[in-house]
Amino acid sequence: MHARIFDTCATWLDAPRLAFAPCPYDSWENRIGIAAAAKNYLETVIATQVVLEALGEVLLARLDAGLDRAGAGFMRLRRLLRAQEAAHHAFGTQTIAAALAAAEIDDAALQDLASPYLALAGEMIAAGAPALAHFGLTAATIATDLRAHLPPSLERVA
Repeated sequence: MHARIFDTCATWLDAPRLAFAPCPYDSWENRIGIAAAAKNYLETVIATQVVLEALGEVLLARLDAGLDRAGAGFMRLRRLLRAQEAAHHAFGTQTIAAALAAAEIDDAALQDLASPYLALAGEMIAAGAPALAHFGLTAATIATDLRAHLPPSLERVA
């Protein structure tokens, strides 16, 4: 749903349409599917709620600031989407913190599980560079924001 909303808003704002070849999100989706089929709950939480939602949250924060400056509107929708991303990310970080506290996983295993998703997030950021540039952003800025938004045990991996 978020992707359709973003595409619609990007069209209204004359942002370039993203066409990834190959699409890093396809690889992401395949990895998550394998983890879900294996019932690896922590991996799916790390992939979706910790890494992907953090990426969505930092992108929306940057884009929201630009949209405010441009007087682009969509204020209620933008607030709703940002609140959803923040809630999902908070759920993920709390779940991982609880797993660490209960010794269900350690920092090294957490980093091993997160590493491929962080690499794919980097590929997604790089692939989206043309759209980011349209909004005066760089891939490096978004990657830095993402690292800063991760739990401390994952900042070093990103």
